[in-house]
Amino acid sequence: MSIRVIKQPNSTPPSAGLHRAVLTSVIDLGTVQPKNPAWKPRRQVELTFALDQYDSSGQPFVVRDRVTLSLWEKANLSMYVDALVGNVEIPVGAAVEVEDLIGRSCQLLIKHSKPNSNGHVWGNIADALPLAPGMQPLPLPAAQLAAATAQPAPVAAASLPGPAPVPAPAAAAPVFTLPSAPAAVASSFVIGQPTTRSSN
Repeated sequence: MSIRVIKQPNSTPPSAGLHRAVLTSVIDLGTVQPKNPAWKPRRQVELTFALDQYDSSGQPFVVRDRVTLSLWEKANLSMYVDALVGNVEIPVGAAVEVEDLIGRSCQLLIKHSKPNSNGHVWGNIADALPLAPGMQPLPLPAAQLAAATAQPAPVAAASLPGPAPVPAPAAAAPVFTLPSAPAAVASSFVIGQPTTRSSN
């Protein structure tokens, strides 16, 4: 079987400056070794945002950021939580369901990188801010809405393996209830391939 790949032209990044953005997905990356070998491995998640700007194919620009799963006041995840929820005081010892942030909107400051050897410029997330007063939140793209409401295909009981032994769970931290997000008008646009990436 032949496996082919088509070389695509360099994509154009979103324009530099502030953009409205909606969080479309949170992916658990597990334990990751930071680029600096002196730092200890840490659990990370990847946040994906759709912007209010469209590319030449009519699809919204998508930006991603990998952040450490930490709510330390200077952690990048705290910056996104504050931007998506507002400056809400989260009690020490409480847990936040990060996936509950999906569908919430904020503003992202996009900055362009210096051109690489091929002349390509990346649009990176430099900051995250709450929506300004009176600013409308962005709706979740149709692809994410469909995935959220899709029903899994039924699986025959005979094909399922027997239950594995489950260790006794540790005491769970109380879950912090996030304040409700403003409603957004439904949208039909579909997310395409990611065009930019930034990492902490």
